[in-house]
Amino acid sequence: MTKVIQKETQSKKNISVTVPKQKTLFSLSPAIIPDNEKVIHNYWGKKVSNPNAIVYFKGTPILFAGSKLVIKALPKAGKTSIDESIIANYINPESAPMGFTTKLYGRTKILFIDTEQSEYESQRSYDRIMKRCGFDLSEPDPPEEANKLIHRNFKRLLPEEMTIEITDTLKKNPEIGLIIIDVVTDLADDGVMEMKDALKVLKLFNSINEEIGIICSIHVNEGEGLKKPSRGHLGRELERKCSATVYLTKEDDDTIKIEITANRIGGNSEPIYYTWNDNLGMFVESDYKPINIDLKEKHIKEIQELFVNKNEQSTKVLKAIFFKLHPGTSVKNFDYYIAQWKQMGLIESPNRGIWRIKNV
Repeated sequence: MTKVIQKETQSKKNISVTVPKQKTLFSLSPAIIPDNEKVIHNYWGKKVSNPNAIVYFKGTPILFAGSKLVIKALPKAGKTSIDESIIANYINPESAPMGFTTKLYGRTKILFIDTEQSEYESQRSYDRIMKRCGFDLSEPDPPEEANKLIHRNFKRLLPEEMTIEITDTLKKNPEIGLIIIDVVTDLADDGVMEMKDALKVLKLFNSINEEIGIICSIHVNEGEGLKKPSRGHLGRELERKCSATVYLTKEDDDTIKIEITANRIGGNSEPIYYTWNDNLGMFVESDYKPINIDLKEKHIKEIQELFVNKNEQSTKVLKAIFFKLHPGTSVKNFDYYIAQWKQMGLIESPNRGIWRIKNV
């Protein structure tokens, strides 16, 4: 939006000078598109600007304004930690970002919607974000930057009530430039989801101003396969329409792996690992590198070398032999091996601290 200033020159002629007008709270276009503006008209000579990138991962754009980003994983795999990291990096760019960088243009706030956690867990999530930003929670009043986050818990609402609440919140807060919903499928029927329930949510998203980005956390189905499908009609439709997918898997109790897949913008990424830090109370990037042994025969050979032709060994002895075979690796690598072999049915633990060869 611009204003025109009439400037009088020495020749007494009026010259029009175009001066950019700063966007303010009152000049922001509505967050919910009015009904009479939902039809987009294309025509000869129309100029359309490229949308701004809102979220990056390791410098690669994964979410643009007007697009949707999907974060998918099994329950309790760490999706909320990624949400918190994305928010914290916007509030304080110096915060530990787990590889994510967040930028908003014109609009200045993030709406974070929690649909499933208890009030206690939801408040802990808010507190973790503030701690990640470096804020002191013992202070009586929050710093001004904390107001960049609008945090809402919708657990007590029905799906249709959630939709109404999102719409009302956006209308009352036109400064919102990014919406994060954890978990998005709760906006649809929480019973047996039908396609019509998914379409209602997609209709809501299509009514949101294209200056705003949307991040949707989704559970994946249990079962086999590295790239498990997103749950329900809504999950599959969002994954099909999104700009990129953040795929999250747990390597062990303390380590998660992040991969960017189906990125239409900047390409996919190599897996990056993050380990839980008790002192910081958050996931931080680590040098964890799982040893990739795909063939069962190689697994069996490794087990035989570790057990030294014995049927049983203590954990202490196994670790000592493991570090000789794989110098420079960590205890987490050892734990990863043991968990893999146990899952494959190659070893078992009859007693605490003791491992026995099985089916080798």
